[in-house]
Formats: sequence, C-alpha cells, structure tokens
Amino acid sequence: MNAQLVDVTSAYAVLSLFGPNARPILQAITSDDISNNVLPFGAAKTIGIAGCPVSALRVSYVGELGWELHLPTEYAAAVNDAIDHAGAIHALRNAGYRAIETLRLEKGFRAWSADIGPDHKSFEAGLGFAVKLDTNLAFKGRDALMAQASDGVKKRMTIFTTAPDVILLGRETIYRNGVRVGGLVRPGLAIPSANRLAWALCAAIR
Repeated sequence: MNAQLVDVTSAYAVLSLFGPNARPILQAITSDDISNNVLPFGAAKTIGIAGCPVSALRVSYVGELGWELHLPTEYAAAVNDAIDHAGAIHALRNAGYRAIETLRLEKGFRAWSADIGPDHKSFEAGLGFAVKLDTNLAFKGRDALMAQASDGVKKRMTIFTTAPDVILLGRETIYRNGVRVGGLVRPGLAIPSANRLAWALCAAIR
C-alpha cells in the first residue's frame, strides 16, 4: 500500500458561527435544511453558501448553538461577507479567541494540555457526558471508569472566580472553611471589569 500525507492547511479556511441566533443567520444564507432534525449536534453536512460548498460541522466550543464552517480559502471573504450581512439584524459581532476561551471556561469545556491531561479521569474533569458506558463498546480505561461511576468521584475539577486584582500563577492551594480541598490551580482568563476565572482539581464536596 502506498500512503502519502499531504498538508492542505493553506487550502482551507474555517469560520465559526456561534450564539443563540446562529441558526437563523445561517439559514438566511443557505437553501439547505439545517434544522436540528437534519443537522443535530455532532453531525456534519455540505451546504451551499455564496456559491461555495461548505462543510458545516454542528459543533460549538462556547456552550451555545453553533457551527464550524470549513471551506476553500478562496471563498472565505465571500462567505464571511454573507454571514455579516445576514447577521446585521441579529447584532452579530466578531469575537476573538480570548472570548471563546472565556465562554468555554464558563461552560466547563476542557482543553487538552491546558486544563486536563493523561492524569485526569473523565468524571473528575466533568466530562462524564462524553463517556459511553451504556454500550458494550470496549475501550482503554473502561473498567476504571465503570468503578468510578459506581463508587463516586473523590475529587472534581471545578471553576472558581477571584477578585480582579488577585493574580494566580498556578499551583496555589485552595482552602474551604479552613480545610484544604485542592491544589494545582490552573489560571484562567482575566475578564475586563469582572472577576478572574481559574480551574482547580478539588476534593469532592458532598
């Protein structure tokens, strides 16, 4: 067998459309059906936008309805203009990646290596919804997760806030009512005129 790897990064662009009005905005610029019955969460479908074949992935990293739109680079400007035009009546705004990071932290979506790694179990990280234990599908670590699902977690990754002027560098110890409940703080993001977000793996509080 002759297998070759080809880097096609420069050939494709990705536009992300997230938010409660994502569906009416997207539906306004495509004649394809993008209803929840046709394109549920986690599904993908090729749709047409501004004369471009777009791979619409029904995924969102911000905790809201949304799509990732994968398309040939040469169509990116035209598709972006179509989205902007349709989104004007819905007060659509461009947002940077720091905004996405803040929203995904608030939702509890984890980032590999930044928040979690090989030492974090799914239930401890709040990712039990992504584990299929109701099937007979075998996977590495299934027995350990089954035991944890039965016995309960002893520690849980959680989000907390601090005052805007508190700077977290990481690995600080966390106390609750004078009792040490966790450590390995992972600093999050500073939100202007608001609190700071941070992660920690803490002893489960019952």
